Amino acid sequence: MEAIIRLRRASLERGLTTTGGARHILGFADLVEQQGRLNEAIMPLKVVGFAPRAVWRILPLGLKMFFKGKVPNPLGHAIPGLSHLQALIRRVRRATPSV
Repeated sequence: MEAIIRLRRASLERGLTTTGGARHILGFADLVEQQGRLNEAIMPLKVVGFAPRAVWRILPLGLKMFFKGKVPNPLGHAIPGLSHLQALIRRVRRATPSV
């Protein structure tokens, strides 16, 4: 598993961001930075994109998530300390050019 993580990190550092795995990593980091947590309803869209065929393929997953209560309230409140988390992420990105 550690070897896979190293390979993924090396791929991202070299700009290989079009694979599903790379889009998953980047999408996860983007959601956590924006919202302070993983938004399971948006994550599949971060991986497959918004192309009609791709959205059609993940629609059953979205419906399952909705009925299981995994789709967060779009009018919900921001988590406490979100600005501190965002500042920390920006600081790490400045210190580590490959992140």
